[in-house]
Amino acid sequence: MKKKTTARRQKQSKRQPRLEDAIQSVRHREPTHTLVGREVEDKNLPGRSLMVVGPAEFYSVRDQDILSRSKDDSGFDVLQVSLDAQIFRTSAAILQADGFHPAEIEMEDYPAPPSPKPRKNDPTPASPSDIVELFNLAPSSKSIAGAAAQYVGSCAGGDAYRNNCAHYLSDAFIRAGYTDLLPPNDCVNARCSTESRRVIRAKDMWCWFQSMAKESRGTLPTKEGYWAVFQLKETEYCCGHVVIIDTDNNKYFGTGNYPHWDQYAYKW
Repeated sequence: MKKKTTARRQKQSKRQPRLEDAIQSVRHREPTHTLVGREVEDKNLPGRSLMVVGPAEFYSVRDQDILSRSKDDSGFDVLQVSLDAQIFRTSAAILQADGFHPAEIEMEDYPAPPSPKPRKNDPTPASPSDIVELFNLAPSSKSIAGAAAQYVGSCAGGDAYRNNCAHYLSDAFIRAGYTDLLPPNDCVNARCSTESRRVIRAKDMWCWFQSMAKESRGTLPTKEGYWAVFQLKETEYCCGHVVIIDTDNNKYFGTGNYPHWDQYAYKW
């Protein structure tokens, strides 16, 4: 009887890990988030997937942060996502009937993080008197400086978004005479819904900056006049930021400035 009991215990030990081994295995497992729902392609942000977790809620996840994919007993997708993953959470603006295919995420509905307080030597916001003075010097100049002179921090259509940088800066450029920013324009994929039809995505403005540029820099120059600047650090914010910077007077015209992000400066 004793031999049979011993043999049974030996057989069980082959099937199951020891408690110490199980604890050690779990200890070294990478901690993760678990998302359960329906996975679809994120058509706005390349390199990301959307996980629909409810009829009006979904997440955008970088593909590189997804550690594993599987399905549960109900056939829903299960994503194991790194704890330090960059995840955007949003709600659908337009719900489709079956609830599994979300409306496309609008970049302009992602509010940018607060603009940091300028450090020593960083550009500071142009004041209303700075803009008036510039307007008196170049009231109708079709130039980057002319757009800065036309910057009023609003849209001609009177609407607003949680991310207004491209919305208000495109308004200033159009006021300065750059009517090619009005429809149609191959760079522009999204506009405000008012009759003014201003551009509302920073990456669309970036495309336009590149199409206009006669000179470009990977860092912000000093004492070289007015530049149209696209700023980007996707680990902090997906959608980028656009601003006009007067490098002679170290002033910026726009909803904010992010000097610690990558700088793409253009002049024409």
